Amino acid sequence: MGTVVSAQEIRRTFPGTISELSILDELDGSTRSFGKAIWTRITEAHPQLRDALDGGVPVRSIIYSDRYINSPLAVLLLLDMLKYLARYPSVNSKQPSWTVKTASLDSRVSRQPWAIGHNWTNRADRRAVLDELFSALPGTVRFEEAQRAEVPHARALEITWTDDRRWHLRLDQGMGFWRAASRTPFPFDTRPAEQVGVLKRFKGRIAGASKTYGTILYISSIDAC
Repeated sequence: MGTVVSAQEIRRTFPGTISELSILDELDGSTRSFGKAIWTRITEAHPQLRDALDGGVPVRSIIYSDRYINSPLAVLLLLDMLKYLARYPSVNSKQPSWTVKTASLDSRVSRQPWAIGHNWTNRADRRAVLDELFSALPGTVRFEEAQRAEVPHARALEITWTDDRRWHLRLDQGMGFWRAASRTPFPFDTRPAEQVGVLKRFKGRIAGASKTYGTILYISSIDAC
C-alpha cells in the first residue's frame, strides 16, 4: 500500500509565498466588517505589509483577478475588502488605479436566481452594479471581462507602489468561500439602480462554507519589480 499524505503536504505553495493563512470561521460575521477582518488577519501575519500600507510611498495600482465575481454577495465582499484597503495612508494619499478582472457570465445557466448568493444571468445588470458600487473607491476603476479560459484561474490581488515595489495575495477560493448565513432574497428582476440600493443597505451575516476544511490565503513578500 502507498503512503497516506495529508492535503497540506500535497497542496502546491505559490512562488514567493512567505505565509499561508488558514481561514475557517475567523471572518464569519457582518458583511460590513469583512474588509476590516480580512486585512487585520493579513497584516498581523505580515507586519512588513502593514508598514508599507501605513508608509509614505503611495500605491500606484491595485489589480484583483477572479473568474467568479458572479453573485451580489461576492461583489459585496470584494467591495468591502477593497474599500478597507483604500483606508490605508499609502492607498488614499493619491489616486491609484484599480483594475478588476473577471470572466463573462455563463450563458448556459438556466436556473432563475433569487438569493443574494446566486449568480447574475444578465451581463449588463452585473456590469451596471459593479460600475456604480466600485465608484466609491478613490482613483480610477476599470473592469476587464473576458472568456473564462482567458482569465487566470488563481484569485489574486496585486498591489504596486510608486517606487515599483510589488506585493501579491492569492485567495484559494476568492470570495466564494463565504455564504450568506441565512436565505436572503435578492431582486435580480429589478433595475440595476434598485439592486445597487439593496446592496448598499444590506447588513447581513456571512459564514464560511465549511467548518472542517477552510480556505487558504497565500501571502507573498514585498518585492521590487
